[in-house]
Amino acid sequence: MAVPQGIIRAVAVFAIVGWLMLIAMVIVIPDINTTLNQGSNVLFWLIDQVLPNWLSFVLLVGVTITQYCCGMAMITSASLVIYAFSRDGGMPFSEVLCSVSSVYRTPREAGWLSTNLAVGFILSAP
Repeated sequence: MAVPQGIIRAVAVFAIVGWLMLIAMVIVIPDINTTLNQGSNVLFWLIDQVLPNWLSFVLLVGVTITQYCCGMAMITSASLVIYAFSRDGGMPFSEVLCSVSSVYRTPREAGWLSTNLAVGFILSAP
């Protein structure tokens, strides 16, 4: 019960913090035309414009840690879904994916599958 509750709490906290950050970013836009010209670099440009260097570094490290935690929550959720479907025979190779590690009592194969799929999606992104 603790894992699903932790996942839900993590996603809820990161959603609230993310929305607050987006609201703050919109409020501090110095010039809308210059901001629009930045394209996909707008987040980094805006942080450099409105924050001191040390604070922008701390904020970007925080964003990186947040993204890592969200990615881990996604992989954990995906592995639990893969395990549940496999346990009920709803996945290809269900007999392998529904097994549980005797040492750690976790769905090891489902976890590795979700991890490899996530890495594959990252590597295939443009």
